Amino acid sequence: MLFRLERMPIKLISTRVRIAALRTLTAIEQMGKAMFNSVSTLFKVNKKLDKAPSDHEIKLATARLMLEVIKADGYVGKIELVTMSEVLRREFNLKQTELNELFAEISGPRPDEGGLQKITRTICETWGNAKRMKLLENLWIIALADQHIDQDETTLVRMLANQLCLNEMQIFRSQENAKLKMGIEDF
Repeated sequence: MLFRLERMPIKLISTRVRIAALRTLTAIEQMGKAMFNSVSTLFKVNKKLDKAPSDHEIKLATARLMLEVIKADGYVGKIELVTMSEVLRREFNLKQTELNELFAEISGPRPDEGGLQKITRTICETWGNAKRMKLLENLWIIALADQHIDQDETTLVRMLANQLCLNEMQIFRSQENAKLKMGIEDF
């Protein structure tokens, strides 16, 4: 190509170079706009993702985790539901009407494991370590409400603890605190 350019008159070379340069600049400009739009869209999506969950969403997530612990052994006992109600009322200062609405919302279909991970991720990103440990303690209290803890309940609570980014020492401490509050020496 250089050979061909060398034989062309200078006027033609400069015109062809200008046209090629314009085409290149136009292509770069179009790519830049596309990239800018992509990046803008990404930031818009991230802003939506960065939006902190509302208090109601946190209450709902917490109640859903508690209900899953209750259902883990295949039996939903009245004492466990009463204990869950007391914990939710105490932790979130709920009135009876708010508590009833919360129970109505969580009584739908069970979330799959991915749904539980989404719930724990929301809580993990919103709450500090102390609040997550308190939640874990409350999950143990609910699991112990019937004075018996099933292996499925233990497995679920430990899985949720891991998803809440709590370590083994924190899991142990929360479990021991729950046993003390429930007056249980061993399970």
